[in-house]
Formats: sequence, C-alpha cells, structure tokens
Amino acid sequence: MKTLTEVLTETFHDRKDKVAIRTKKETVTYGELCEEVPVLAGYLRTIGVRKGDRILLEAVSEPSYILFYLALQRIGAVTAPVERGIKTETLDYLADLLDASMYFSKNDRRTVKGKRRYYEEMRKEAAKWNCAVSYERPEDDFISEIIFTTGTTGKPKAAMHSISGMICNTGNTVNGIGMREEDVVLLPLPLNHSFGMRVLRSALWVGATVVLQSGAIFADSLKNSIRSFGCNAMACVSATMESVLREIGEEGVREVFGGLRYIEFSAGAVPVSMREKLLELLPDTEIHNTWGSSETGGCLFLNLHDHPEKIHAAGKALDHIELGIYSDEEETYLDGVGEKNTGRLAIRGEMIFKGYFGQDDVYRESVQNGWLITQDLVYRDEDGYYYILGRADDVINMGGEKVAPSEIENALFDCGEINGCACIGIPDEEGVLGEVPMLLYVLSDGAHMDEETINRLVTGKVGVFRAPKKYLEVKSIPKNYMKKTDRRGLKKAYRENGVEGIAGFCRSYAENAANTASGVAERKGEKADRKNGFDGAGGQAYDLNNSVIRTILGRKSRRKFTEEKVPEDVIDMLVRVGKSAPSGKNLQTRRFTVIRNPLEIQRLKKICGETAERKHTSFHGFENPPLLILISNDRRNRDGVQDVGVAAENIMIAAESCGFGSVWLNPLMDISDEPEIRQLLDEYTIPKNHIVWAVMAVGIPSEEPPEFYRKPNEVYYVS
Repeated sequence: MKTLTEVLTETFHDRKDKVAIRTKKETVTYGELCEEVPVLAGYLRTIGVRKGDRILLEAVSEPSYILFYLALQRIGAVTAPVERGIKTETLDYLADLLDASMYFSKNDRRTVKGKRRYYEEMRKEAAKWNCAVSYERPEDDFISEIIFTTGTTGKPKAAMHSISGMICNTGNTVNGIGMREEDVVLLPLPLNHSFGMRVLRSALWVGATVVLQSGAIFADSLKNSIRSFGCNAMACVSATMESVLREIGEEGVREVFGGLRYIEFSAGAVPVSMREKLLELLPDTEIHNTWGSSETGGCLFLNLHDHPEKIHAAGKALDHIELGIYSDEEETYLDGVGEKNTGRLAIRGEMIFKGYFGQDDVYRESVQNGWLITQDLVYRDEDGYYYILGRADDVINMGGEKVAPSEIENALFDCGEINGCACIGIPDEEGVLGEVPMLLYVLSDGAHMDEETINRLVTGKVGVFRAPKKYLEVKSIPKNYMKKTDRRGLKKAYRENGVEGIAGFCRSYAENAANTASGVAERKGEKADRKNGFDGAGGQAYDLNNSVIRTILGRKSRRKFTEEKVPEDVIDMLVRVGKSAPSGKNLQTRRFTVIRNPLEIQRLKKICGETAERKHTSFHGFENPPLLILISNDRRNRDGVQDVGVAAENIMIAAESCGFGSVWLNPLMDISDEPEIRQLLDEYTIPKNHIVWAVMAVGIPSEEPPEFYRKPNEVYYVS
C-alpha cells in the first residue's frame, strides 16, 4: 500500500477542488493542502529539520497542525503529537525522553527542550521562501510517528510506529468502518490520541472531508457543525454521547444524529445499554464500536446495525489481524470459547508498534514472539467475536471470580436519578474474598435515592455475589482527558486514606471542573430554565445571590503570592474566559501573552522598573506573581482599552472563583514604545502596533488583603 503522502500527491488533480479540512474559521481544499504542504516541508528543511528528527507538535484542532504534521512526514521527520494545554512537567518529561529537536505549537510560550516554533508564523515565513520539496518515501520499517500513551499506568510511554505499520493502521480503519470519499466526518476528538489521528489519516486517505471541532463539546456545537457543514459521519468517545443524551434527551439525539450514515465509538467500550438505546433512536445510522490502543490503532470492529445479536461484543478482527487469548496462570494461549477461557487479549500483525522509545525493557515485557499481550481480559465466541471484561488491573478478583467494573456500572445506566457512577475493587475487610466492588455514584439534581434502593437496583441485574459491598455518594466522577474514569487515581486515593481519600479526590476534581466545560454546560442549562424569567410557582426564578454574583462582590485585589505555580488547566481557562469577553464591533484585536517562567517575570519587572524610573512614570504593586497575562490591543482600535478592560475583569473573576488571587497592573501602559520595552515585546511576538494595556498577575495569595473601603458614590436613576 501507499503512504498518505503518496495518496494525496497522486489524487491531487482529481480532488483539488474538494474540501479536505473545515473548521468554523478556515477551510482547506485538497488542492490547497497539496500545494502548501511541500512548501512547508521545504521551509522546515531550511530551519534545520532533518530526516529522523523527533518533533513535538501541539495537537490543536486546526488546519495548521495537520499541515505541519503532513509536512514533517514528507521530509521524514518523526511526528510526536501532544495534547493542547499539556502540563509543563509532562511536556518537559516528553521532550527529555525523545530528545526532541523542536516543539511546534499554536501559541505556547513555555520554554522546553529544543526550539519553539509557532504554526502561523512558520506558515507566513514558508510562503515567503516558497521553496517546495519532493517526497522521498522512507523504507517500510522507518519509524515515522510516535503516539504517547495516556499514562493511566504511570508516566506516558512513547509508542513508535513504522511506515508500514501506519499504512496498515489506516487500512484497518478504512475497511473496518467502510469509510467513503463522499463522507464528511465530524471529529470532536483530541488529535494527539491514537483514535483521533487514525480517523484523521483514514479520512484524508479516502478523500473524505474532515470537520474539526475543539473545546467543550455540547449538543448545540455538534448540531451546528452537522448542519452547517453537511456532516454525514462522526467519530467520538461514548462519554460524549452520554453527556449529549443527558443534555438534550432522546428526541434531541434522534433529531441531531438521525441523519448520519455512521457513528464510530472507540477509546473505551460503549455500555450495552447505550448501544441498545442508540439502535432504537437511530435505526438508519450505523453504530460502530472499535477497540484499539496507542500501540495498535483499531483492531476489533463491530457494526451493531448489521450484527445486533453481538451487542455485548467488542468486535471481530479483520482477516489479516491475528488475535489470541493468553493465560497468565497457564502461561500459554487458550483455544476454547466462552467465559471459562478468559485471558489477556493478544494481537499480532503489521500494525503493531515497534517499541517504546527509550524503554526497551517495557517493550520486551509487552511483546512476546511478535504478539502484543494487552492488559484487557477477554473471551471469544464461536463466531470469532471478542468480549472484553475490563483491564486486567481493573477487573475485580472476588475469590477467583472475575467481576468487570463495567458490568456493575451498566446496571445503573438507565437510572435517571443517577448522573454517573464508577466501580473499583477494594480490599475485602473480612479478608475472605481478596477484593470486593465499591461503587461511587453521583445523584441527579433533585434525586433522593438511598443506598438500599441503589443496591436493590444493582443486585437485581448482577446478582447478590457480584453486587458492591460498599457505596459512596460523591459530587463528581474523576475523568482523564479522554473522558475515561480515572480508576488509577481512585484506587490510589483509597489506598492512601480509604473512603475519605476517595471523597477528597472526587471533591477536588469537581471543584477543578466547575469552571471548565462542565461548568459552562451547567450555566447553559440554567439559562434555558430561566428563559421565561419565572418559576412554576409564579415567582421570579432569578437567583440574586448566585455564585457568580457572590464572586464579583467578594473579589479583592491580591498583590502578594506564594511561589506555587498556577496549574496549566487553570491558565488555559483564564485565557479562554479573557478571550470570551465582548469586543467592540467584534473586531477581536486583543492579544494575550502568558508568562510563567519566574526568571522571565523578574526580567520583565527589572526592565519595566528601570524604564519607568527614567521616564518618571508610575511603577508599583509588582510583587512576586507566578503568572502574568499581558493583554495588548491594536492602538488603531478606538475601543482597544475597553476591550482589554472587560477581558481583564473576566480573568480576575474567574481566578477568584477558583481560589486564586489576582491584580490588574499597568506598568507597560505608558512605556510600551520605549526602545528597551519594545525590544522585549518583540521577543514576546507582540505586534508593534499594540499597546499593553493590562498586566494580570495571578497566583495563590500569601496574605489576606487589608479591609477595603468603597467610596459611597451615589447612583442616579432616571425615570
């Protein structure tokens, strides 16, 4: 088979006017893609990128990321996508692990090993050079891509994939799903993950159109994308559909997704009850369940529309993929069928990864004689379909009986009073069974189910023996970035401090999530409830003492902070709320520049202080913040300072709501054009026509603010 680069080159003339990639802001045709990628590849060579260089890429859901991914593949560099907003310590670890040559990103200003480069700046520079390069296909065993594992078992591992492996991986998805050139595939997935990348590659391979969707996923955003861009297919995780189902209900799901040709689910099995519901609601839509991993890509495929009798299965392998069941107890492969022949899923085929970069010992533990021995416990039926009980380290061993957490969780899927649950194994307090199930659950708003009622529900479906021996109501179920339950974190919390440890872990997760997408979704729901402005009793439904109002009224400026860093997800949230502020005439000319390096902050302070003293301008209140967000705006924009002001207010309110202190500083307002300051702003790539109107300092307050007196300004009401 051919590489994706070869396919795109050979089909250029036939597809040049067809749309390849779409977002709300940008459209790229296959012709534009095939013309720009060689030019970008030529530019990358001029800045020193060579065959075999390992390049980290921030996987933003934008065409620029895909263009540079393809450009790097074209010149034989090794692409290594990382999630957007990745934690600094994780980014540093991965850069060191790979000895990465460069880090490409949208606007991440953090200092990492290797040189930083920015997508849009490189696109502009490449257009000036306009030096295209031809493609020389590497040998089949050449390592072309690295996919990082999600790190559920510790630090992320770097799974290496060869040219032939990626070709096979792509072919598996194309054939396993039945992708077509006329498909318009909606992709609300992170593009650093194996699932998102294999769907992206496969869609481009067949000449389909990919619609990228990033940020928090709500029913409205999916609906708008499907209608605006004519999507007839979608790939997503089951948690996304579960969230949408709760948001808009069954009729809403039928309306939004009923016209799709297919939906592919992966990155975690779709609960059986969800499968049943989707088959009922979407009778004309193919529901595909795919099992895959960072090490293999998609390997097990199941079209529920064609095989509803296999609704409990994970799927069946394509003809060229070998599957087996490995028994740890017998240290051999099992031949039989049924649950009595349960063991770990073993896979062999060209799509298998070629090793973990820098971790040969871990690779040798996972791959034996060409067989990848996974952590998934499975059995098969007489038709060759495989059934997954769960991960070997998640499955609960009750006195020799294997209990899958998903079996217990699925028992509550259709219970409207339960808004989420998670099952883990904990030590049997009586010391008889080894492990027993513990169920964490979240009650829906207004629900009043007690443990006895929940236990009766679960027991009725799984039996007395398999039913949980302990229940705990929590505020939220912790998830990782792929929306999978964080069982590892829950188990660790229980080991360290029992039930209290789990309660605290869930509470912290809920508090951190309150100002992210889930919090936005809740506020959207509140808006819908208040459309008429009155409650059912005829009184006003407005809460004049809600959490937003309390945060605004209670906020005070904090100028002194501890040395503790502000987490990356908080920084990302602060920038997003700043960007969401209104903009005069919707010009959106603001620029946000994030500085979190303590040495760079001190350098900025020193240069500002010296310049302010020389110019006799005000300079005070600049203490020791661990984070600065500079907000600048085009001086030609008459509303520029107002636009910055509302963005600054958003940032301060959001910081306060998360327990962080903040203050608005103005050290650069009057001195942005001084030579030493402008040189510094040039380093930050702040445009020369911008004035920095606000410097937002954020951190953990180190002291309580003094009592604050507000002037009793009078308010006049004009009748």
